[in-house]
Amino acid sequence: MDDKYLILSLAKREIEKKLERAQADIKKKSEKLRQLDVFRDSKARRRNARIALTCACEERDRWERRLEIVNKWMEEIKNE
Repeated sequence: MDDKYLILSLAKREIEKKLERAQADIKKKSEKLRQLDVFRDSKARRRNARIALTCACEERDRWERRLEIVNKWMEEIKNE
């Protein structure tokens, strides 16, 4: 039990770091999209900024799901 729990706690720590990076990336890309001007910037540039933000949000969601799974596994190990 201890080895499994240790491995999961290490994985959880790494996932939390990646999640923080993903959230920072979203903040950066959101700010970049907000700064784009309808009249000054091209449609392609605005489209690409929206796509980049969407991809960053999906990446964050994946890390959140992984964290939920690890938390669930850790809880199952505690209950054994």
